[in-house]
Amino acid sequence: HRLRLLPMVLRGVAQRQLEVTLLGDQTLSMPIGILPTALHKYAHPDGEAATARGEHTIVTLMILSIYSSTSMEAVKEAAPKGLRWFQVQMIPNLDFVRNLVRRAEGAGYRALVVTVDMPVDGKKIVEREESSSIPGGIRCANFEGIMNSEDTLPNAPLFKKQAWSDPSQTWDHVTWLMSISKLPVIVKGITTGAIILHLLQYF
Repeated sequence: HRLRLLPMVLRGVAQRQLEVTLLGDQTLSMPIGILPTALHKYAHPDGEAATARGEHTIVTLMILSIYSSTSMEAVKEAAPKGLRWFQVQMIPNLDFVRNLVRRAEGAGYRALVVTVDMPVDGKKIVEREESSSIPGGIRCANFEGIMNSEDTLPNAPLFKKQAWSDPSQTWDHVTWLMSISKLPVIVKGITTGAIILHLLQYF
């Protein structure tokens, strides 16, 4: 299908307002936010802390990746007044997930974003033998304290063996997530209207 933009004219647009409110009381300066992407320290030594400071400057939203190279608590310290949501991945170890959710609540994150379109782990570039070198000190910081520190390196043998996706996940996993937290749960990865209609059967 072709999409066409059909702009209106002579509408008096001297005063423009891009501000939007999400979930009732979370206000953004524009309907644009930062999606969860892993390991920002690849791009900048301050990692997700620098991203959070930038997000706060323009008053928008940052969704912190479960695989961030800066801990969720350190991101909060970098931009205490910023608006942040936390990405959740439904891995087989639900106690692991529960631990992350509790920490996100304690660190002032305003919602949980559960990724549902990755039921199996992908073949990531860093996992290929020809590209296995990761700059020193870059690790999945949210897992420190849950896993041994050396195992939080993305190229560590135990990290690679860990199941970071659960192929058995269903909508029951989403309802479980809702049952353990008072934070709003946003489902990430919905691609069709049919999925939404199916989802409504559960909520």
